[in-house]
Amino acid sequence: MIVKKFWKYTAIAAFTVVMAPLTACDDDSDLGPKDKANYETNFVYCLESDNNYPTLSYRYSGKIIETDIKELQLTPVRLTKPAPENVEIEVSIDPTLVDEYNAANGTNYEALTDVSVTNPIIKVAQGQFISTDSIKIDLNGNRGFVGNGKDLLLPVVIESASSEITTSKTSRIFVAFHYSANVVSIEDALYQAGADESLWADKMANLELEVISSIFTADANTTVKFEIDNSLVEAYNKENDTEYLAWEGLTLDDAVIVPGERFAKIRFNVSDYSQLENGYVVPVRIKAIEGDGAIVDEDADLAYFVICSLAPTISSGSAQGIELTDKENWDLKVNGSDNYGTNYWRVKLFDGGAYTYGNYWYPNDVVEINVGEVKTITSVAVQYYAWYYGVQEYVSVRTSEDGVKWTKWKNTPDYYGSGTTNINFSYPVKAQYIELTIGRPGYSSSYGTMATEVRVYGE
Repeated sequence: MIVKKFWKYTAIAAFTVVMAPLTACDDDSDLGPKDKANYETNFVYCLESDNNYPTLSYRYSGKIIETDIKELQLTPVRLTKPAPENVEIEVSIDPTLVDEYNAANGTNYEALTDVSVTNPIIKVAQGQFISTDSIKIDLNGNRGFVGNGKDLLLPVVIESASSEITTSKTSRIFVAFHYSANVVSIEDALYQAGADESLWADKMANLELEVISSIFTADANTTVKFEIDNSLVEAYNKENDTEYLAWEGLTLDDAVIVPGERFAKIRFNVSDYSQLENGYVVPVRIKAIEGDGAIVDEDADLAYFVICSLAPTISSGSAQGIELTDKENWDLKVNGSDNYGTNYWRVKLFDGGAYTYGNYWYPNDVVEINVGEVKTITSVAVQYYAWYYGVQEYVSVRTSEDGVKWTKWKNTPDYYGSGTTNINFSYPVKAQYIELTIGRPGYSSSYGTMATEVRVYGE
């Protein structure tokens, strides 16, 4: 069993606003003013109740995820008492507070630069508590985020106010921007080349699997480098109860996630695939990543690729496909001979007559059907004189394009009590020759089997 892996990282990094005094002084230091009517002092502070912002993060390119905002709108400002006259409040950015914030909260932020306050003077009209405008931050094209790769903090403070309004200790806003890397992972995969060996060379020469992905689209070419660790094959087989082989001599090309995309293919450079029927398992680890803002998912940096041939099987049931009727060049041989006495097998078994028959077939007789040229075949039907002259099973069923290289089909059904045996291939096969080795008769060995017609179906 191949176990899928899941992301360790998510895109839910945040832009958060924290409002908290870092020093204990003045008469609002414990609880803040909060409209308390018994304050003698008229305080100005940031309106905390409006500080509910969506979580955002930024990427190495400077893009803030899930939004294209150019100006960050924070909060209005508020007084604890009505403004005695039109009041002007001065707002600024104070990067010196970053160290103080880190020390108080055990964090490791760096100051966000290349931003500015759009409206450094905010007004509260006479008789009003709250400003009509909010504090706005011009992100200046996100220049402070580009190529940064750090968690950043923006301290915004109320410096002063006119009309003898006192600045509250809750007048500080700390806006935190979390850096979100583009996390790259690799995923397990199963690749079955098919059972038709004549096609393996082309398939192995172009073996690519799209198994590399990132959580964001790439900003620039992101190159992923790999290493194969065959020391893990034994443990894989033990855990999954398999017997796959280590694939010696195999190498991998680098994968590249191009700008604007999230996925890339891994390409296998195959030197030898002679054991494809047994199957290989290739443990692949991401060794390194080159690309702005890209990192490896540490929980999804290793994947197992099982590469093998598709097991060819047959089944019974109704014949599949269209019956092939152009039989002029067809032939049929039993144990290498196309005749019995003075008669030919093809005359009796390709004539469409349900009760024209040749000689008996016995266990281990080899029947070879030749359809004259390579065709795409889906089913073969052999009709017998009656169920008691039928075959209960075939020892083997094989197909070939050239009569030299053969594909053996597994899972031979039980045809007991059947007058016609339909051999349905699990996938359309290109073949000129179909070989049936006769097994047990349907009734008894003294009866043997007696075929009256052979039909071939295809595309």
